[in-house]
Amino acid sequence: REWVRVRDNHTCQICFKKWMPDSRKFDVHHLNGLCGKKSKDYDKVSEMDGLVTLCHKCHMNLESVKSKMLKANRIACG
Repeated sequence: REWVRVRDNHTCQICFKKWMPDSRKFDVHHLNGLCGKKSKDYDKVSEMDGLVTLCHKCHMNLESVKSKMLKANRIACG
């Protein structure tokens, strides 16, 4: 994931905000639909083209992420 951040110059690929040291690291988003902590198992250097650096705000505003969070909330709330 850090290689992706470096490749993208520590810049959000949606809003172009630049990451500042000592702040939260930017997220790395899977363009293939994988998302979340479990997806880290699938990170491979050979698949870096399928990953993109996003600030947390832009990452959470993606429709695919919103729908996954909504679905997870429904399951958690029963």
